[in-house]
Amino acid sequence: MKKTILTKAVLFVLALGLTFSSNGQVKVDPNNNVLVGQHYGQNAYKEFDVRGEMFVSHVPRNGAAGWNYVGGWFTNHSYLVGGNTVYRPIFEPQWGNNYWLGNASSPFWRVYANEVHAMSFVNTSDERLKTNFMPVTGSLSKLMRIQPYKYDFIFTPDEEVDETTNQEVEAASKNHIGFKAQDLMKDFPYLVKHDEAEDQYSVNYIGLVPELVAALQEQNRKIEELEVKILELQNRVGK
Repeated sequence: MKKTILTKAVLFVLALGLTFSSNGQVKVDPNNNVLVGQHYGQNAYKEFDVRGEMFVSHVPRNGAAGWNYVGGWFTNHSYLVGGNTVYRPIFEPQWGNNYWLGNASSPFWRVYANEVHAMSFVNTSDERLKTNFMPVTGSLSKLMRIQPYKYDFIFTPDEEVDETTNQEVEAASKNHIGFKAQDLMKDFPYLVKHDEAEDQYSVNYIGLVPELVAALQEQNRKIEELEVKILELQNRVGK
């Protein structure tokens, strides 16, 4: 019996030693930092599953402890839907919203979301980052050919989520206004993106703003020309 217990203990210690060794999946470095998988080009865990709340923080290498900490908190957010309390996972920034998602030099290439709520949207527009400038012309006639629509997105219930979530997604899919991407491709192909993997078309609505400004300027020039002609006719009649 004692031999069996001793054998199990030795095997457990060996397994633990391999797990926390430099070649193991989990290890502790000399500074008592716990590493899951590897880093800097080495293999890492495919999945890291935490059942419960988890806090992530980071101190810049050239910073000091205290308010220089940057952290995020994985937790559950509760709110009322139809009188019922609903819980949703949420990633919250800490210390006065001092948290960034990417930055100017290391941005995310693409982000997908059903809804985005923000105080403002700022587009990178520094002329030093641009080249091949060409004036936008002929926008008025092209914009007059576009048909705006009110529409609903096609909703398909997701069997893997609860009924409340499906109801929220269905409600968010209704009462939209915009254009058909395929229509815009005729005159504004540079404002339409095609995701070949998903075979879906998307529209750069912000890119329509310069076209609207150019069309307004073109229309204003026509109005000024008509005003000059009207004035000339009035002067002729007055004579």
